[in-house]
Amino acid sequence: MVTMVSRGTVLMINTIGMALLALLIPIMGRLSDRVGQKPLLVTGAAGLALASYPLFHWLASGDVSLMLAAHMSLTVLVACYMGPFFATVVELFPTAQRYTGLSIGYNLSSALFGGTAPLIATLVIEWTGNTLAPSLYLSLCAIISLGVVLTLPKDDSRSPGSP
Repeated sequence: MVTMVSRGTVLMINTIGMALLALLIPIMGRLSDRVGQKPLLVTGAAGLALASYPLFHWLASGDVSLMLAAHMSLTVLVACYMGPFFATVVELFPTAQRYTGLSIGYNLSSALFGGTAPLIATLVIEWTGNTLAPSLYLSLCAIISLGVVLTLPKDDSRSPGSP
């Protein structure tokens, strides 16, 4: 059962999360320059795959401190993924096809997965009767992403410890 929290509280938690995400993305990008892109991508995808359900449980708890902790945890995991994401994707395409490959791939996947996420979340809740079911969809997407990340070539463009 979901305990109701005021809209203002939820919006404040979300605002804090978005501010943290804006702060963390460049930090994670910089960190990926030091440790490599793949370790952060794996951390983000694996973390989301494993932690989505328990963190969604906290989000639905009605306890504002647990909700804030869950949102911040999800934000850190997303930032781990988003920080090195664009540099990684850019490096997948030869220079002559880079702009087209990145723009088509990114925008199609954003439309297919991001654009349909609210609809899918609503359908999954309706089918299962479980308000936490969208976390399973997030976990599934993260597992697929993790599988793709694990097939990426080793990141040889940066050596650990380089600026």
